[in-house]
Amino acid sequence: MRGSQGSPPASERLIWNPAGPDRDLATACQDLAAGRFRPAKDLLATTGRNWDLRCYQMLLLAQAAAASAAVERWRSEEPENRDAVLLQARTAVIRAIRSQRAKHHSTPALIGLAEKSCLEAAELAPGDPTPWVARLQLYVSAPDEAKPRELMAQVRRRDPWNREGFHRLLAAIGSATGGAVSDVFDMARWASSNAPAGSPVHVLPLVAYVDGFQRESGDSARARLINGDRQWAAVHARLDIERAYQSWFASKARAGPTLLPDLHLMAHALWKGGYFTDAKPVFEEIGRYALTMPWSLHGQAAEVFSRARERCMRTPAPPSS
Repeated sequence: MRGSQGSPPASERLIWNPAGPDRDLATACQDLAAGRFRPAKDLLATTGRNWDLRCYQMLLLAQAAAASAAVERWRSEEPENRDAVLLQARTAVIRAIRSQRAKHHSTPALIGLAEKSCLEAAELAPGDPTPWVARLQLYVSAPDEAKPRELMAQVRRRDPWNREGFHRLLAAIGSATGGAVSDVFDMARWASSNAPAGSPVHVLPLVAYVDGFQRESGDSARARLINGDRQWAAVHARLDIERAYQSWFASKARAGPTLLPDLHLMAHALWKGGYFTDAKPVFEEIGRYALTMPWSLHGQAAEVFSRARERCMRTPAPPSS
């Protein structure tokens, strides 16, 4: 159904790509899925030691490469290329996780291969946190392989406030492994209270609310409606939302590029908490780049995201003092 001015509804204009506005990353992912590794090689060569960006790029590239032989081809041509070794390790982890979810008989072998690949990558690139982040990701699906806090200690020796590392740690101690909600909140709040200004680690308490909401609501639409209002409107939730906004998004210390999942977590929490004015610049930064989570917590992702964006974008700016 078209709007009164003949323009398509917002959901039709959304772009569903976790690469967001990073066209080089999006292109590299497409090429890897098609079996070509050159764009990925060029992209990773320019990233440098921006560990948060590098980990995110590696993750998306590995997800794209998992169904092709592009990484193996790159490795065969350049066996000592660190980026090739690191990407092969992340790809091996993705394959092992997908195999386990499918309950395939090859899962134990793929987990062993992923562990071996991560250790090889860690030896070749001793200062890079990526192999340890990859092992943390593997731990959630293969809890007998290692202890998450020990792996996180290895990540932090290389990058003390690694964004993905903390996200993986929360997943390892969260609902996916039967952990306590209180442990997730304790870890998230500890990390956020100690992280430097401008760090995306400040959004971790928002991740904890998502985890708690999923546990409490399950598949019940009624419970999701009730808990959705209660979860983010409580006094302690509003304090966590305000801290995340001020310490990360609104901080002058925030440096780009800002990753799309963090923006969506922030926009979602502000919307659910009723901070529509503060949410407006977050939605503006998101633009048309949609993600399924966390919007799918409340229904069909495109519809919920579009409704939330419309509500916040039409909020007038506060009067100037």
